[in-house]
Amino acid sequence: MESKISVTDLHKIIKEIATELDWHTHVFAEGTYAQTHPPFWSGSWGEDIIVLSDKKNELVLVNSICSLQKRSSVFAFGRNRKNEQRLIKKIKEYEANQLR
Repeated sequence: MESKISVTDLHKIIKEIATELDWHTHVFAEGTYAQTHPPFWSGSWGEDIIVLSDKKNELVLVNSICSLQKRSSVFAFGRNRKNEQRLIKKIKEYEANQLR
């Protein structure tokens, strides 16, 4: 998605969501890696979420996939899309608030 958000602000947004949803995050220079750890009965082994920002702060890339560190998952039941949409929505809300 196109975005003028700084990497620092991007880290803040992800940290807020991670705290809310109990994600485990790993911050690096260009972005953040997050992992979900749902309970056994949830039907998911977890997801790996990557959020990257380009060096010009013009583009944010968001991707969520079934965890690569656990068993293969045939179905994601929409969790990956929800993760991506949740992050994109928060980024857009943050940008809208910055323009006010």
